Amino acid sequence: MIENENFFGQISFEYEHNANSKLTEKDFRESVIQRIKDYCKNEEDRYHIIFHDKDLKDDGSSKPLHAHFFILISSMLILTYQYLRLYQFQSVHPHQQHI
Repeated sequence: MIENENFFGQISFEYEHNANSKLTEKDFRESVIQRIKDYCKNEEDRYHIIFHDKDLKDDGSSKPLHAHFFILISSMLILTYQYLRLYQFQSVHPHQQHI
């Protein structure tokens, strides 16, 4: 049994906007928050989200809005289930993940 499991990642407004051109930045923020809340089912689960557009590209221009997130899942009894839920949260199939 694993007592705690940590997940971290980044979600880009630009990436999700490409899939849904009607998506607003406000809707993007609300969607990210809701998906993370839905993922954290236990009262002891914790998460942190930072939304910003302060990173710079190589040419000096600003990168689009994105969210960095950290999730601490407590008392993970079924790791595989949680692993698959994380990929569902990120809208990526496990077999499509490229490292």
